[in-house]
Amino acid sequence: MNLSVKYNVFSLVLIFVSLFVYVLSENYLRQTIVAGFKSEKISFDALLDKLPRSIKDKIQIKLQRAALKDRIVEAKTPESKVIAMSSLALLSSTTDNEKMGIYQDILKNYPSLPASSHAYCYFFLKNSSEYQITIKKYQKYAFSIKDDIQKFHVINRGIYHLIKINTNDRKKMQYLKPLLEYDAPLRDYYKLYDILADVARDIGDKDVYNKAQSLSENCLDKKSVEDLLQEIEKMRAQKINKK
Repeated sequence: MNLSVKYNVFSLVLIFVSLFVYVLSENYLRQTIVAGFKSEKISFDALLDKLPRSIKDKIQIKLQRAALKDRIVEAKTPESKVIAMSSLALLSSTTDNEKMGIYQDILKNYPSLPASSHAYCYFFLKNSSEYQITIKKYQKYAFSIKDDIQKFHVINRGIYHLIKINTNDRKKMQYLKPLLEYDAPLRDYYKLYDILADVARDIGDKDVYNKAQSLSENCLDKKSVEDLLQEIEKMRAQKINKK
């Protein structure tokens, strides 16, 4: 057998093996994750490394999906379930219809959780959906969150969604305007007040511009999200040491 024929045979064998691994059922992959693959002679990661990049990426995405679906089923709290559901929706392999279904499920069953903000943003000013989230509805959701850090992240996520979809300045100002009557507890809010001031300046609303600038400056003397997280971590470490 000449070299050319040998090469062609080898290529066909490699393609066959790659396709065989790729078409393994999701159920089998899930069982592999749960049970673990402890053989010293064979490493699943080593096998993956020998596959073409395109096939390897597809298998890894399939494994991610299987792991996230397990996390959804096994979630012990609504919060952890919503986080897993949102992570599944954010995967590049998730179709638009599947993503919409996941987010609809979140809004239907877990409308008040901070972790549901991805679902709120997905439908935020989305005209083509019966689940459309209006500015007032998003504001009501965001300001109902009690935890200061989570509230900031939800409000922040909302404005950057409006920027991403090229919402006009008046809608951005409408969204952020409640902050003018809000005693912001964190330094990080200065970013939101700066955006509000910029929008108000462009529109020509001097009153909103001046107040937003003043509130932005007031935030600078307060603790940041990072400061609070460090304090929380320090308290956790102290509790562990006491045990």
